[in-house]
Amino acid sequence: MQAVAQKNITIGLMGQPNTGKSTLFNGLTGSKQHVGNWAGKTVEQKQGEFTYHNTTYKIVDLPGTYSLAANSEEELITRDYVYSSKSDAIVVMIDASQLERSMYLLSDFIGVHVPLVVVPTMIDVAEKNGKKIDYKKLEQRLGVPVVPIVTTQKDGITKFLSRLEAATGDKKYIGTDFITQKYHENFGTDFGKVIAALPKNGIGNYSSEWIAAKLFEGDDNIKALTKEKSGQSIWKIVESILNSYSDGAIIGANCKYEWIDNVLANAVQAHPNKRQKKSGFDRIAVHPIWGSLWRLFWFCLDLL
Repeated sequence: MQAVAQKNITIGLMGQPNTGKSTLFNGLTGSKQHVGNWAGKTVEQKQGEFTYHNTTYKIVDLPGTYSLAANSEEELITRDYVYSSKSDAIVVMIDASQLERSMYLLSDFIGVHVPLVVVPTMIDVAEKNGKKIDYKKLEQRLGVPVVPIVTTQKDGITKFLSRLEAATGDKKYIGTDFITQKYHENFGTDFGKVIAALPKNGIGNYSSEWIAAKLFEGDDNIKALTKEKSGQSIWKIVESILNSYSDGAIIGANCKYEWIDNVLANAVQAHPNKRQKKSGFDRIAVHPIWGSLWRLFWFCLDLL
């Protein structure tokens, strides 16, 4: 007699474009998929279900995004979903062959109180490129489960499901100490003043440190949210501090890249003949401001 599912878990599936997200989604859900549009949006929404160890998992395939900066409709949908608390965990897929670029999305989750599972894909491509990655070291430094898989291999998906089951109970988040220190170093005492003015426990799934970072980066949506939740008097204090920073987005991006460098230090080894230099274009592509212009530029070229 077939076992009846006893629990229901909702998972958000997230990643930059071309990280194998659709392959994993299709492999997990098979024919149990529903396609529509996000409410009030033209962006496609895909949902599906699968059962594992008497638990029914509802999986929401979020739009491909490079960050949680909300500079595009896709990014705004993804961030609204994270804020909504509709999921029990978020699976973030990263490209092991392009770790620095792919981990920028992860850096935007620091201070977001949603359990994460990090899934490096393209690990076979990384190996062909001469890269040797210590995934256990990455897991230790991130503080969340790291499950490298080849999405086309059945045993990889089985391993992923086992870790996913544990992660929904453990509720682990990325550590904040290193990047918070960098924000304090780069924004000085003003960063601490903004945090002190915000609600102690943050707003929703966003910690006060995450909100402060987004405010310094000039995020209009977070400004509106902070003003709404904190009140006019508190917002005036915060706004007076933020008015001194016109380059906050650049400073914030640099803090994130310092965090990425720290996480990857001695965790990634490249063959001497295949070692790649860090690309300035990579950093532009995922930058919260310049990235949107860069992607628009290439989109226009495709139309010519």
